[in-house]
Amino acid sequence: MKKTIIALMMVALVFPFAGSLAAEKEDGFEPQVLASNLVGVPSAFRFNTDLREGVRGSEVRYLQILLNTDPVTRIAVSGPGSPGSETDYFGSLTKAAVIRFQNKYRQEILAPLGLTAGTGYVGVSTRAKLNAIISAPTDTPTTPTTPTTPTELSQILERLKQLAAALEAVSSRLDEMEKDVPVDYFEEGSLSVTMRSEIRNKEVAALEEVEVARFRLSAEDSRVTIQRIDLYLLNMSFNPNSTEIRRVIDSISLYDGNTRIANSVADRNTLDRDTGQIRFSSLNLVVPKDGFKDVTVRVKGADATVANDFTVRVALQKDSIRGIDGANVSQWAPPANNEVYRDFKFIGQPAGTLSIRRSVDTKKESLVSVSETTTTEIELLKFELTAKDSSVEIETLTVKIEGFDIEGDQLTNADIREEYVQELILYKGNTKLDAQDLNSSAKAIFEPELTIAKGSTVVFTVKAKIYKIEDLEMQGASIKALMDTSAVYGYSAADGVVDELDREIEGYPQHLYVVYPAISNISTTIERIEIGTTQDRATGEISFNITAQGRDVYIKKTDGVLEDGEGAFDLSGFSLSFADLESNATVRTNPVGLTGEYYLIPAGTTRNFEVIFESENVAGRNRVEIVEFRWYGRDKSGEGQPFVWTGHFLEELKTSRISLYRE
Repeated sequence: MKKTIIALMMVALVFPFAGSLAAEKEDGFEPQVLASNLVGVPSAFRFNTDLREGVRGSEVRYLQILLNTDPVTRIAVSGPGSPGSETDYFGSLTKAAVIRFQNKYRQEILAPLGLTAGTGYVGVSTRAKLNAIISAPTDTPTTPTTPTTPTELSQILERLKQLAAALEAVSSRLDEMEKDVPVDYFEEGSLSVTMRSEIRNKEVAALEEVEVARFRLSAEDSRVTIQRIDLYLLNMSFNPNSTEIRRVIDSISLYDGNTRIANSVADRNTLDRDTGQIRFSSLNLVVPKDGFKDVTVRVKGADATVANDFTVRVALQKDSIRGIDGANVSQWAPPANNEVYRDFKFIGQPAGTLSIRRSVDTKKESLVSVSETTTTEIELLKFELTAKDSSVEIETLTVKIEGFDIEGDQLTNADIREEYVQELILYKGNTKLDAQDLNSSAKAIFEPELTIAKGSTVVFTVKAKIYKIEDLEMQGASIKALMDTSAVYGYSAADGVVDELDREIEGYPQHLYVVYPAISNISTTIERIEIGTTQDRATGEISFNITAQGRDVYIKKTDGVLEDGEGAFDLSGFSLSFADLESNATVRTNPVGLTGEYYLIPAGTTRNFEVIFESENVAGRNRVEIVEFRWYGRDKSGEGQPFVWTGHFLEELKTSRISLYRE
């Protein structure tokens, strides 16, 4: 290359009468040291506009003229864009020439921008280098004429000396230029593509981005700069067009490693309906000589649902990939009849489900003080809802109330609504979401206006506002809250209806009393005592404190406690007593309209009770328990009303089991 250029310059020196400068320009080469004398470029012109592929204008023609002064950056040897045939259009040849120009001056143009390869885009740094070349000071050569006098011949000889010096400078510069040009830059190569096996049969859910295919681009004999890739998305489930594909795919991206090199939404402007083609241009992805690049295709699913899995094929068809090798020759891949592809399934947005469980913090079965003068808010149920497969927008939550009177008979829905529960309240944490009255089925339908994100859990609390208990005879009821599988209604992210829970749950009964004795500080003992060698006997006690809540509590001496035993205990000899009766208890005879003797526990005070027992001549497994607790409280008229505890609250008033022996 260098020899050819020097030879051309020598011809210009040998035939000065033909006009040496004109001959150089006609050959298409003018050393850049003479850039200020570019034919066709105004002397005061400077590049002030960013240029890219596809634009037109006089600046493009000036750019081509300047690039044609350097063999490394020459647009073309002949035809449009070649020296003397520059055009106003910035096409692919001009872009390739700009890339070579940027690579040659990479330290000045690319390095400050953190780039390692030219882009073909004429921006600030590229324009600065172009303008520096244009404005470089040089001696303006003159065109010699046919010498007619010795004086003119002397001037020609002087000019020849100047040109010889310029020739030496050009020769030295060409040596440096050859060092900058990659060895494979002017070589022709070939391009091939294969699909990688590590990514296959992927599933894409709505709103998720998934790697669905990876293909390898290989270059031989020369580097190849990939400029364009055409992907084809084929509908393998229904009609073979892309209308449905646009419904299930939101966007498609190409990645070089972890770097995204291209992205496109899948809409009617980018995805061809009939062929499924989507084009990625201006990639400038360099595949090294005798090397490869792996390109990954990632697809983001649209926010949509499908009745069945929707199968999509990502394919590279004939000539899907276009690149330019070092000799500026277009390379295409894959060849005819060599389609490469991968299939994936769009599974859409799952319908979404709700899982429910009773919170471990739900209030256990307990006695609750209620009032004759004010309403009372009590907690009935704490539950956790978890959204699975999809976020779920809760539209309604339904909670039902069940109740039982003091004798264990179920309350009617009307009794619950009219005598006990004024309204139900739904909380999220400490935030009140909604409050509702009960309907005829003793249900409250909440409208929380709340969305539970996919995979997250929200804790709700249901509380009841209890009426003023105006009639003491009505107090003593038990209520509890329930949720069944049809207690919720909402929508998943894909507008799928969610109307079932995965299980039924209910809260613990809460027992409502105006007057009641609270039991605390429980201790139980039972022990075996050997009698000779033929039999055992048992002795022990059950001790507990009673605190009067609400009002004075009266406990009858003869039937306040009902005891029972497991095994062969003779319980008739059990005794009920206060510890230290004289200092801690007050005995009243026939109080508040009642007959007999009663222990009085004044409101707010605590007394200790003990049940002491002993048994003989028994065998087998044995235990002692209190199975019923009776007390009385005064109503508004001052008369005593009876109440009874059975069941759960007496569970702790049981001893352990022991085994007694008898021959």
